[in-house]
Amino acid sequence: MAALSAQLQLAQQLEREGRRAEAAALVREAAESGDPHAQFLFGVRQLGSAANERASALEMISKAAKQGHAQALHLWAVMAAAGFGQRQDWRAALGYLAQAADRGDRRAQAQIALLGPPDAFDLAAWLTPPTPRMAFATPRVGVIDHFLPTQVCDWLMAVGRPGLKRALILDPQTGERSSVQGRTNSGAYLGLLQADVVVRLVKARIAAVLDRPVSHQEDANILHYAPGQVFDEHYDFQDPGVPGHAKEIAAVGQRVATFLIYLNQGFDGGETNFPLLEWSYKGSKGDAVFFWNVSAQGAVERQLLHAGRAPTRGEKWLFSQWVRDRPIEGVDLPSIG
Repeated sequence: MAALSAQLQLAQQLEREGRRAEAAALVREAAESGDPHAQFLFGVRQLGSAANERASALEMISKAAKQGHAQALHLWAVMAAAGFGQRQDWRAALGYLAQAADRGDRRAQAQIALLGPPDAFDLAAWLTPPTPRMAFATPRVGVIDHFLPTQVCDWLMAVGRPGLKRALILDPQTGERSSVQGRTNSGAYLGLLQADVVVRLVKARIAAVLDRPVSHQEDANILHYAPGQVFDEHYDFQDPGVPGHAKEIAAVGQRVATFLIYLNQGFDGGETNFPLLEWSYKGSKGDAVFFWNVSAQGAVERQLLHAGRAPTRGEKWLFSQWVRDRPIEGVDLPSIG
């Protein structure tokens, strides 16, 4: 065990020095020896590889989970919730989460404390959200009061806070992401490795409202606006007549819907404003607004120009979920450790 621990520590040092291939070789060797922590590290690393290499990653994470590795059990719970690498199964996901908690994983323990024991969690009720009221029939804009419990809102803010970075936009000409003066807020994307079972439950609840598979959702984004920070008027659809947007559509499809959840309250300003509709929305904590960026026939909805207005006092937090017209999948390449 001591030799394996030293080997993994050396791999971490090589990783910090940028010697990724050497680090990967050491982790692979330790994983193949049967060490569950090494199996977990190797599996997580390989998730960021090409799709045809992910089978070995999933195998390693599964092996580590079966040996009772707490972090592997937590990740396997998230994968069961997402249907990634295995059949989507909520009961299995909650069961793995409970096992991870029993093994000492603090993230899992906190989620069990939030959700309650797996056998008492009312999944059917969770997947039956409140009925929306339609603010506009054309273009389609809906509002849902009390979409999320306040405790879940607190959880999502805490999950997003460590990863906040300056928010970017898609350059309409090049298709590259860049920062611009018109968007000054920050955000944190929650990919497979950053999300947890609670996040997956929120995504499933959104899918139930929109009647679109979770597989069509992009990574969720936690948005934060400090006083004075804005996202100026923009569209969420990709304009097929613009080169950078056309490139994006060809690669991952059109962004057909947007779902925003207000995670806090007690701030001034901060409305989601639709100038061409002469309408603004500002939800209380847990309330949601959603809109379809394309019509039922697939035409872009140019009336849905909108802006995230700046809070003038206090900070604003949102959960943002974009939905595509086809399955979309993305996994970040993490650093080992």
